[in-house]
Amino acid sequence: MLENSDKITKKVEKMYKAYPYPSPSTQASQTNELLNLLRIFELENKIKLIDQKILDAGSGSGHRITNVAKHFKKCNFFGIDISETSLKITNIIKEKNNMENIQFKNLISWIQL
Repeated sequence: MLENSDKITKKVEKMYKAYPYPSPSTQASQTNELLNLLRIFELENKIKLIDQKILDAGSGSGHRITNVAKHFKKCNFFGIDISETSLKITNIIKEKNNMENIQFKNLISWIQL
């Protein structure tokens, strides 16, 4: 973490290290709200989300965005989060599902690029 991170950022990072969100045990059926919103967006706008780049800021443990990436296989997803604990979970989910259209980065590391 950056040395000059503010106190609130440090507290948030510590909290999510101890309590990743959503919980690592969360099932996809409990994280469908983002998928459903994007499906409604497609219907209302009479478009298909194909070849889009989608950023998920605050990916948490990645359950929501990986659920979406499974459905929108022709889009590329990029998730960022501050919690290394959550990012470890995201990468386990990504590998378990053999997903190539999604990548995750630590927000602090990403800012330093």
